Amino acid sequence: MIKIPFALLADYSNVSKEGKLNILGIFTHLYALKEPITHPQMQLVFTLEADRVETGRKHHLDIELIDGDGKKVFTFGADFEFSEPAAGETRVSANQNLVINNMQFPHFGKYDFKILVNDEVRGEAELNILPIPSQTAPAQGPVE
Repeated sequence: MIKIPFALLADYSNVSKEGKLNILGIFTHLYALKEPITHPQMQLVFTLEADRVETGRKHHLDIELIDGDGKKVFTFGADFEFSEPAAGETRVSANQNLVINNMQFPHFGKYDFKILVNDEVRGEAELNILPIPSQTAPAQGPVE
């Protein structure tokens, strides 16, 4: 079975030549002045893990962005295969970082990036988009 042990949104991520996943600026909330909201760039970061028997087989990955009303806002799909693991390894893993540029969100609210493998939801990353809070009264200076 293929698992996704974590999924998150970040400003940036990369995979080093040693295979280490580096993630910067993890977030679950965005703030905006008005709707619709366009975010210049974000990355959906996740890891796929599976038993060795999954290597050499074709699998299908779908990413769906669902709003709080259950409406699909965005969808992306691709086929993939796991590479053969090193000798003696019983599991395979693949770090993923999907760069999303100029993503438009139609309204404020909760959104879920659902990650499906072979038509089954295996992971999710939640995003909440909120209006920028109005400024409260200015802070008082020190009392003399």
